[in-house]
Amino acid sequence: MPTPHEFKPLSDIDDQESLRFHIPFLHVYLHHPSNMQGKDPVKVIREALDKALVFYYPFAGGVREAPNRKILVECTGEGILFIEANAHVTLDQSGDALQPLLPYLRNFFLTSLAHLWPRWLGGERAPSILPVWERHVLSARNPPRVTCLHREYDEVEDNNRTSIARIPFPLHDMVDEFAHLHGCATFQILTASLWKCQTIALQPDPKQEMRIICLNNVHKKFNHSLLLEGYYGNGFALSTAVTTAGELTQNLIDYALELARKATTNMNREYLQSVANLMVIKGRPHFHVEGSYVMSDVRPARFREVDFGWAKAMYGGLVEAIPIVASFYVPFENKKDEDGIVFPVCLPAQAMERFAKELNNLLEGHPIFMVSSLGPHT
Repeated sequence: MPTPHEFKPLSDIDDQESLRFHIPFLHVYLHHPSNMQGKDPVKVIREALDKALVFYYPFAGGVREAPNRKILVECTGEGILFIEANAHVTLDQSGDALQPLLPYLRNFFLTSLAHLWPRWLGGERAPSILPVWERHVLSARNPPRVTCLHREYDEVEDNNRTSIARIPFPLHDMVDEFAHLHGCATFQILTASLWKCQTIALQPDPKQEMRIICLNNVHKKFNHSLLLEGYYGNGFALSTAVTTAGELTQNLIDYALELARKATTNMNREYLQSVANLMVIKGRPHFHVEGSYVMSDVRPARFREVDFGWAKAMYGGLVEAIPIVASFYVPFENKKDEDGIVFPVCLPAQAMERFAKELNNLLEGHPIFMVSSLGPHT
């Protein structure tokens, strides 16, 4: 079916420098011959995606940069890349459970737009909730004005470089590990713990500013939703708390916890609007990278529940952490049906040893399991 050839602007929160990179996601499903009913899953998914992209047609276009670094989507109807691949691996190779940093992921990535088209797998012709673009609700005022303090975007020299380029450690020395906890605390307690442990592990100058930056989901943040039902764009904003390395490491965990609490509770409509205005005024800057640790809880996205017609995924979530800069909370379930949280971590080898030691000491009495890394980055 023909779709419009037009340009759709992203919001002023969408096109900031911090979001101009790719994060791979992985969905793993168990093969059940009875559920497959003789159907080729590749053929079914390809046909369903073809139908879904009629309604979500901006995804079948391309991204363009307009004057003043404004990002537009050119709706060309060209389609998306879809690749069928075979891998000689089994789920048994994943050990006790599927989680980030699976042993074979560096040799086999399967990326998709899985969350967009499951309904078409059952033969439906239209989504139950029609998609809404409406990106303007997260754009700046005219004229733009900043009304809140945004320490996550503090200016530093050459801060428009990518986060990986600004990491002050050689990437060949980076080691991936992940930990998972059962029945652990809230997002704020866990975030405070990880922030403090990583700071101790990296051994920065005590006077260096350290930031915890949290991704706040605003889809259902307010009493009257800012975003219309069917909105399928980014609906989050960054917030931060700032202290020094010395204060963070020398104080009790309560100090980090109070800062993490403030970083996750100070979000309101005016703050969100102010972020959009700052993007326009400051030229869409990258967040302040040096001394920053970004945390995002992707559990509410329920990636494992995406059903292509063959039950929920064995695993659905991110593949790995961003070295030093960011970690993500992913839902975890082992073969005993025990639920928990997985958070991948990527640090220099010696720092990783210190991090594991500090985290175990801090969370003494809580079940925590550190799993060995895949090996250093290359």
